[in-house]
Amino acid sequence: MNNVSSVVYGWGALIVAAGGAYYYAKKDIDQRRRENFRDQQQHAVRKLSWDERLRQQEQASNELAEARKLKPAEKSNASS
Repeated sequence: MNNVSSVVYGWGALIVAAGGAYYYAKKDIDQRRRENFRDQQQHAVRKLSWDERLRQQEQASNELAEARKLKPAEKSNASS
């Protein structure tokens, strides 16, 4: 059972299996790294300066105030 040909065959099968596993694992890891890099780049683009954040918050609060003003009017029209 432990003759030279069976040992060589066993090591060969092990090397082929390990090579295949390495290939697919490397491919998956590289893909995840590319996605993470792309997400980081998009996040860096989305960062706003202090003035831009302030303007965005003001716009959001103005829109919220307008929406609150419209709700009572809509309710009174709906009940009529």
